[in-house]
Amino acid sequence: MPKRLAAQSSEAATSTATTVPKTSAAREALAAGIDSPAEALKWIRDKFGCEMTPTHFSAIKARDKSGTRPKDRTNDVLCAMAVLKSYVASLSPDVMKQLVDLMA
Repeated sequence: MPKRLAAQSSEAATSTATTVPKTSAAREALAAGIDSPAEALKWIRDKFGCEMTPTHFSAIKARDKSGTRPKDRTNDVLCAMAVLKSYVASLSPDVMKQLVDLMA
């Protein structure tokens, strides 16, 4: 496969793997106690499969510290659902049945 096509297919795979908004992924990293942009970017890449620049991460961190966070909480709900989905996928069928019974 030519290099250009290989790069495009890897970009497509990365974009489809990104189910969590980058802002929410950065907030998850901050909530996990990761403040360093380099460590956070590695953690975000490993956990969510998305790429982010150090500047983008730092901007989100600064905005959250200053309290100028947008009012829309949709991204937080999407992020929580993505984390929950990965957790539920790791459960055994018995535990999954107990969870469903609990929620019914």
